[in-house]
Amino acid sequence: MVRRASAEIKESSLELLLDTICNTFGGVLFIAILVIVLVNMSSREIPRNPQENRAELDLELLQLQQDLERSRERLETLTTTTSRLKAIKAQFTSQESIRLSREVRQTRLEVSQTVLSNSRGGEETAVMQQDINQLTDQLEQQKDDLKNARTELQNLSVKLQGVVQKNARESQLPTAQKNSGSPDANFILKKGVLCDLGHPSESRSSEENGIRFLDPVLSAGLKIPTENPDPQLVAARLKARGIPGRHLIRIWVSPDSHAQWNLVRETLVKRGNQYELVLLPEGERLAYGATSRVMRSQ
Repeated sequence: MVRRASAEIKESSLELLLDTICNTFGGVLFIAILVIVLVNMSSREIPRNPQENRAELDLELLQLQQDLERSRERLETLTTTTSRLKAIKAQFTSQESIRLSREVRQTRLEVSQTVLSNSRGGEETAVMQQDINQLTDQLEQQKDDLKNARTELQNLSVKLQGVVQKNARESQLPTAQKNSGSPDANFILKKGVLCDLGHPSESRSSEENGIRFLDPVLSAGLKIPTENPDPQLVAARLKARGIPGRHLIRIWVSPDSHAQWNLVRETLVKRGNQYELVLLPEGERLAYGATSRVMRSQ
């Protein structure tokens, strides 16, 4: 209903234009008549004016006549235009012309809707482009962060490699050394603690399935620190146990105490003690059987 009302309003627009032109023509005609009346009234009053003002009146009359001529020309132009408009209106009063006019309006409406849809699509495209630009910036930032993280990781790897090499130099894997003869003392180095297996407070004996195990008491042994160790601690412990420098010492070393072994070895070398190093695998316990020393898994 709204479209039909709008179509009727647009169809009557031509009639409104014709009415406006006719009204304008009537107004111009009225002005022309008014000018003629004024001219006639002025011509009647001319004899009453003084003779010295006749030249001015003639000039004014001439000007009015010129205005009248121009008004007549406008009137003729408006008349011609009105005739042409009537002819145009007559051409478009047929049903075929009305149908074509409606089709033209419908086409224009569809074109307008298409343009509006395209403009909305352009706005959505612009918003999507902004989102893409933001994602691109974030991706670039993440690439920079990843690059910085990789650089930092490489620096940390270099530092870690240096620390590993330093620790490898400081805690070299001990080499087993065996000497002939029975040892004069037996020690075990486990979890960084040196325990005297011949001392009752630093070792504990137990029997399981007919096998006698000997385990160190770590709380009673000598704790050897990995940083800034004091060699005098080991020497003092050996001296307190009454072990002279000429005795042979057998030491079991667990994998977690290789760094502390270097300090013990240096102390033994300085004291002149010969030593027999036995590597104790992870999870192994000392077990004594018929022989002097037998290691078995727990």
